[in-house]
Amino acid sequence: MKKEKRTNMKPEERRNQLLDCAQMLFFSKGFEDTTMQDILASAGVSKGGFYHHFKSKDELLEGILNRFVEQTQTALRPVLEQEYPTWLDLYHAYFDVLRAQMSDGARARLPLFVMMFQDRNAALQQRMSDAIYIANLEIFAEVLQRGVRSGDLDLPDAEVAAGLALKIGTTHQDWMRKALRSTDLSELVTTGQKIDISLQLQGIAIDRMLGLPDGNTCIRADGFADDITAGIKDLLFDEDGQLK
Repeated sequence: MKKEKRTNMKPEERRNQLLDCAQMLFFSKGFEDTTMQDILASAGVSKGGFYHHFKSKDELLEGILNRFVEQTQTALRPVLEQEYPTWLDLYHAYFDVLRAQMSDGARARLPLFVMMFQDRNAALQQRMSDAIYIANLEIFAEVLQRGVRSGDLDLPDAEVAAGLALKIGTTHQDWMRKALRSTDLSELVTTGQKIDISLQLQGIAIDRMLGLPDGNTCIRADGFADDITAGIKDLLFDEDGQLK
């Protein structure tokens, strides 16, 4: 019988290891095509070791989605727990955290982006996006509600407004998908510029929807589009600029 790797792992470490392995497998092979044996082999665990943490592959997927939610809320919730001179300071702090999450390790996460945006993973990517949307919605709705209470915002429903703003704030992903399908370097460079422009325009659109002066909502993280473009270039093209 194959011995489990790192048998001295703590239960939480083993659980996270299973989630990490499954996440990579689900995106690289697709959820339906990933077998239990694939997961066991990748994580180096026995069936008994797996079932100690998860009852099924579906429950494992739910664990991945829940972890995305927890990570997002763990990063954002401290914004609500601090005191700020004005409501706008709170609003800007929220987007400071979002930009940091976007830019930190963007190139390192690119292989995951590539797998997420493949056609075969459309359903899985949508579930991931939905989970992150829900995680953001609760906190951003509270940010906007505080703006309504302070008189800085005039909104009929803070939660509805938050949902619309978050949807607007993900439209640059369409250009990321297009960048990953680039067939030559000039197309990639042009699309990379559109990613950057999209991020700028998303901020303006949210400002105008909320009735804020342009420039208050900053989604664009410095260097994000450049990092993504450079990472895609390394993945798709050789040193001579030809598709690999």
